[in-house]
Amino acid sequence: MNLRMPVWIGRACVIACLAAPLPVAQAQPSSDAAPANIGDLIGLAIKSPPREAIPLYEKALALKEKEFGPDPANLQVFYFALGTAHQATGEHRRAIDYLQRSLAVREKQLGPAHANIGFELTAMGVSHQELGKYAKALPLHERALAIREKALGAEHLGVAMSLNNLGRTLDALGDYARAAPIYGRAIVINDKVQGPVNHNAAALTSNLAGVYKSLG
Repeated sequence: MNLRMPVWIGRACVIACLAAPLPVAQAQPSSDAAPANIGDLIGLAIKSPPREAIPLYEKALALKEKEFGPDPANLQVFYFALGTAHQATGEHRRAIDYLQRSLAVREKQLGPAHANIGFELTAMGVSHQELGKYAKALPLHERALAIREKALGAEHLGVAMSLNNLGRTLDALGDYARAAPIYGRAIVINDKVQGPVNHNAAALTSNLAGVYKSLG
């Protein structure tokens, strides 16, 4: 079982990434009025289910491009928002496309080892997994794990999530001997941080049990 990045994390990242002030509407729209500007669109998209949020993010992206030009540096937050929204609706190829654009901007702005890059790497890895492209998912999860271990420490819950994603990928590739200790480490971290009874414990234990069964 894969421990997905919850939709709320994607939304929180969208909010956090809005570095530039958004245009402010001159008048408050009525509840029935269409969103008037980028700020209105983003606000509504964040509150909406992913499938309904996608056209709102697309419109906000078009307005941003029109106002500031096609420079990707100004558009990263919209790429990330669209990537996570498409992933949540199961449109993984489109998700990967937007997440790759977001990653390229963040690497240029923050450097290739910044902790925030782990979000794109993890999301892209999960989408590749969902498409059955485990060989492509593997280096993404390996890199996300290395970044999170360095930035967050070896016993952070985010590290456990990366370990589980990596273990699941190795499991799917048939590398059970390597997957088993990775799953085991994820369980240890998860139990230490959250206690032995938590919503991730059953999934992690099931993953490890499946690998041991495959190993015989």
